[in-house]
Amino acid sequence: MSLRIEGVSKTFNGFQALKKVNLEVKEGEILALLGSSGCGKTTLLRIIAGLIEQTEGKVWINETDISGWPAQKRNTAMVFQNYALFPHMNLEENIAYGLTLKKMRRNAIRSQVNEVLKQVQLDGLNKRKIQELSGGQKQRAALARALITKPDILLFDEPLSNLDEKLRVSMREEISRIQRETGITSIYVTHDQKEAMAIAHKIAVMSHGEVVQWGEPEDIFYRPVNAFTADFMGRVNVFECQKNSQGIFTFLGKTIETSSNSKAIQLLLPPEEVDIYETDKGQLIQGTVVAIELSGALIHYRIAVKNLHLYAYRLRRVKERIYSENQTVWIDFDIKTIHIFEER
Repeated sequence: MSLRIEGVSKTFNGFQALKKVNLEVKEGEILALLGSSGCGKTTLLRIIAGLIEQTEGKVWINETDISGWPAQKRNTAMVFQNYALFPHMNLEENIAYGLTLKKMRRNAIRSQVNEVLKQVQLDGLNKRKIQELSGGQKQRAALARALITKPDILLFDEPLSNLDEKLRVSMREEISRIQRETGITSIYVTHDQKEAMAIAHKIAVMSHGEVVQWGEPEDIFYRPVNAFTADFMGRVNVFECQKNSQGIFTFLGKTIETSSNSKAIQLLLPPEEVDIYETDKGQLIQGTVVAIELSGALIHYRIAVKNLHLYAYRLRRVKERIYSENQTVWIDFDIKTIHIFEER
């Protein structure tokens, strides 16, 4: 099923939580709603589910306007952050709950429970108490309970935020696998850009109730439309520049042309595209290492260059030369790697 959000706004006691949001999700896609706390992403998810009503705008599933429908008629299912499993029921009873409410026959329920348990790799644990499940197993159980109702739209409300990093990676792989196998159109709320990049076909970056950019993960990451998106996606080298009347500006000694109509522009230099050298190889830019952070397989350098602080990311190999704080280095970059957007 496809989903369309058309001009949706929501006001709570004079506070505008959503402002004219327009989005479209094709059948079988996962759309990630990405943003910090208070940006409106969970409010939008709850409007889609029918848990709260929008102030204005419409929600469409396929070509049907479901805006005024109650939650129970929408055939959506939600996977919550805190699992929302019933502690007095075992695993099988939790997963079967939605079918039990529909008064399905016991044999049919058992058959479907076994099928979905196998799908989420919990088969054989039917009678396991909820308290005996690990965090990852509880999240799989919550996903199974949503899947068994065969929803048209599957909704995820920050489902992995209670898990440790290793489990988060494992579970997002599982969610991607299950979504591919079932083909269920899904909306995934998260504040984690890595999670959104790993799971989603499309990402909508939200801020203060608005969608500031919407598109494929690669476009969001490499071609942000403004400084907010660039910064939120971790693209930290964003600088303001002034161009001359010929559309030319200079950045760290390099001349760059742009077709932008704005005199004041902003540019993004990806940190992974900044090369670092221990000695000057000619026409390089001198700087000083002011901070180092070892982040797993990456080394994050912050380098003072003229009046700027520039970030450079290097892949950490066994024989990788690690520069020290206060060390003089020389840097270089290819101007083709620079992305330019107008100041907003």
